[in-house]
Amino acid sequence: MSEKYLSPTFEAGKHLFQKNIEGTIINLNLIRLRTIADYSAHPDLRPAEEISGLEGISPISGKPNLF
Repeated sequence: MSEKYLSPTFEAGKHLFQKNIEGTIINLNLIRLRTIADYSAHPDLRPAEEISGLEGISPISGKPNLF
């Protein structure tokens, strides 16, 4: 699977703020969680027992707010 993500530059952020947009700016991160967390890239972080992707991110982000 190829990795796809945006990496905005400082100039892009500067341009956004120079637009003087009124109101709230909302950031929404959409992620796809695996049924079983994949630690193949970092085996030293692998827990003793298999866990789900949701369980894998919970220690990092706290309990996610899932609707």
